[in-house]
Amino acid sequence: MLRNGQTVLSPWIDRRSDNLRSVIDVIALSSAQEMVVGLYTKDLTDPGDGIAVDSNTRLEITSSGLRLQEWGSTTGVGLKELVRYRFATAGGTDSTFIVFRMLPPVWFDTIQSRSSGIPSGGAPI
Repeated sequence: MLRNGQTVLSPWIDRRSDNLRSVIDVIALSSAQEMVVGLYTKDLTDPGDGIAVDSNTRLEITSSGLRLQEWGSTTGVGLKELVRYRFATAGGTDSTFIVFRMLPPVWFDTIQSRSSGIPSGGAPI
């Protein structure tokens, strides 16, 4: 649970592939409460909190339910060796809150599409 005005960083997660699909499950939130979830990245040898992957690619939460966002090698600065989430709340008063959980990330490789080798019927050769 986070209260209005709080910012929290998750632990670092090892990058496991080219792309990351994240899902947040918002269980409850006060009226007027908002939360933004961004992704930060860095290499193992980089000091500090890392850098935002892309300030325009983020989860913006204003209601309960599931939200999905993907980040990848072509999103902003791309994904380095480590990634982590930044949760920041705003828009409420001192008594507003949000209850949520981040589901385990799904990692997947980028697949290069090739137009040759697939017949017009769509089935592989």
